[in-house]
Amino acid sequence: MKLDLEYIRRILSVIEDDDNERVEIRDLMKSLELSEDELDRAKSFVHHINILKEIYCIESDIDGEEFQYVGSGRLNSIRICYYSITMEGHKLLDCMRNDTVWKKLQDEVKVISIDTLRQLPALAIQLILTGSI
Repeated sequence: MKLDLEYIRRILSVIEDDDNERVEIRDLMKSLELSEDELDRAKSFVHHINILKEIYCIESDIDGEEFQYVGSGRLNSIRICYYSITMEGHKLLDCMRNDTVWKKLQDEVKVISIDTLRQLPALAIQLILTGSI
């Protein structure tokens, strides 16, 4: 599945902008205008949530898998869980939110992988310090 950086930015923004320290999964999905019945979009949501957890940008209050698919193909959360944004998530969102920095990063980095995604905040700082931005 393709890595969608704008979707990652939206997920992180929703979690950061929530009035609470943690956002409940159903509230997150609602803010992203996502229904559990939309299988293709739900799979993308799960994919991007798992990536953000893998690179330590968000944390879940439960260990293990939060999601399961039932026989009809409908996505169900195994149990209610909450997500919070980590310091790494704040750093990533900060460099994605600044349009000048974000555009320059996209020009500089041709292929965005999970490893590259982890390094974007450091790359942004390097571009700023070298005067490239």
